[in-house]
Amino acid sequence: YIGTVSNSDANSSGMLIFGRRNGSGRSELMRLTGSGSVGIGATAPATNAILAIKNGHLQSQQTTAPTVTSNTGTLVGTLSNATDVAGSISLACTTNAGGTSVVTFNTTYPSAAVVIVLLTPVDASAAVNGNTTWITNTASTFTINMGTSSCSAGHAGSYNYHVIETQ
Repeated sequence: YIGTVSNSDANSSGMLIFGRRNGSGRSELMRLTGSGSVGIGATAPATNAILAIKNGHLQSQQTTAPTVTSNTGTLVGTLSNATDVAGSISLACTTNAGGTSVVTFNTTYPSAAVVIVLLTPVDASAAVNGNTTWITNTASTFTINMGTSSCSAGHAGSYNYHVIETQ
């Protein structure tokens, strides 16, 4: 069902409710408040949140995944479980030289997004030297750069990334 709730308070605006019937009653699934906040499973989304999900997870789905479009030097990157919002990238160094791996988003962001990469290799013996590993980003890509002391032959690791769109 789809319903509305109007408030008698002149300072409040109405809400749009989405739900389902279960037996003789109704169960609310989603609420759009008069201020534009959306509550999924939450009948009272916080006033400072545009989207509130109660007892659930947020999943990002994407038909066409981002790609690793350029590997320079000896750093080879492979994406898995990847969307423009989050995913994993496996990096492997083939020789004792630095390199870059460029991830190109399927859909360009309006401006350079914040990119967080957790540089925690799966294999502790492949630990990188943080002062020679850095991330650069644009609205359409992010690049993992590794200097020569970070990328030596045989070093490999799987890293998680998360992208946050900003205004």
